[in-house]
Amino acid sequence: MDKKVVGIILAIIIVVGGFLWLTKPKPVAKTSDGVSTTVSNHVEGKGTKNVTVVEYGDFQCPAC
Repeated sequence: MDKKVVGIILAIIIVVGGFLWLTKPKPVAKTSDGVSTTVSNHVEGKGTKNVTVVEYGDFQCPAC
């Protein structure tokens, strides 16, 4: 085989492998109450239900 053909085949294998690696599904974990959630570093604790989210914004600020 020609070196050029081997290089093209190798490049295709690398691109397809990279695509499959980057698009793999995230692991799923079940909490103590049986709800499935994705594993994330943004969650701490055992999943308490009494959570209040406060969002601050400024209507005069274009970025907010």
